[in-house]
Amino acid sequence: MNKDLEKIHKEIERYREKIKYDTVDYPIESICRRFENKKIIIPNYQREFVWTIDKQSKLIESILMGFPIPFLFFYEDKDKGILEVVDGAQRLQSVYFFLENKLKLEGLKKLKSLNNCYFNDLPEKFKNKFENTALRVILLEEKTNNEFRKEIFNRLNTTSQKLEPIEVLLGTYADEEFIEFLKRCSKNEKYKKLCPISLEKQKKKENLELVLRFFAYSDSLDEYDGKVTNFLEDYVKKNLRDFDKERLLKNFENMLVFVEKYFPNGFAKSKSSISTPRTRFEAISVGVNLALNENKKLNTNIEEWLESKEFKKVTTTDSANNKSKLVERIEFVKNKLLGDNIHHDIRI
Repeated sequence: MNKDLEKIHKEIERYREKIKYDTVDYPIESICRRFENKKIIIPNYQREFVWTIDKQSKLIESILMGFPIPFLFFYEDKDKGILEVVDGAQRLQSVYFFLENKLKLEGLKKLKSLNNCYFNDLPEKFKNKFENTALRVILLEEKTNNEFRKEIFNRLNTTSQKLEPIEVLLGTYADEEFIEFLKRCSKNEKYKKLCPISLEKQKKKENLELVLRFFAYSDSLDEYDGKVTNFLEDYVKKNLRDFDKERLLKNFENMLVFVEKYFPNGFAKSKSSISTPRTRFEAISVGVNLALNENKKLNTNIEEWLESKEFKKVTTTDSANNKSKLVERIEFVKNKLLGDNIHHDIRI
């Protein structure tokens, strides 16, 4: 038992030594000026700005009413003379947009007279109060390395549920080679044309998640247990630095060429669709890839089943992440393409 206690003590201390921080207060005006002058930066593992006008407005209303605001987390890079935002990028940018008269307040429930107002519309007294309001910052010291900053980001955003699981995953491993590979694939022009994704979903990294799902299900479908987040993270971890880039890219590009040639609407339901259902993308992309890798001579008479009740049934969103449902829709497409009716030698 004593040995166990000693082990616990050492393990806790080892991690505590790696995370050093201080608590400081910065006036809003000072934070915004430093942000504008790039003395405060938002690293690439942070999400894009996605807060709605109403959400930004509610934050500003809370500040004007004197309510306490959740801590911001910054990392101090003394060599570069900058502060890096670890958590709080959405709040920081909202405050900055308001101070710069780029945010018009909307949907306020308490300070209703401020609806449709910009910062410059405030009485001078409250302009000064707003600028002088101190935001409390947890300032991580230089000892807190990049790995632990990402871990803090991961834990803060997992417990507060501010991010989609894919955003936390991509943020945690942002600088890894495999994540950069996924990003490049998601910017493929053919992919973007065939797989329309709404701007709102793009901001939440849906385009990247679909690419990741394509590779993960194509490579490791047998290992899938119905827990998508864990499955995708395990696949990313397995491929962080050691992955067959040439093979994966070839599979991705060959699949896109086939879909462009034989699926009239790409992955979408219609030519006018502004978004692509995940179930449909998974069925078509993975089904096509598995079929191409099994036999280049495929049945390309696709329209006979693409609009069928059977295909619509297997691509329903009900219990979409259930393993049997996932396998069923992928196998449906794969088997239709490998069928015995009309075959063409596909040259890719």
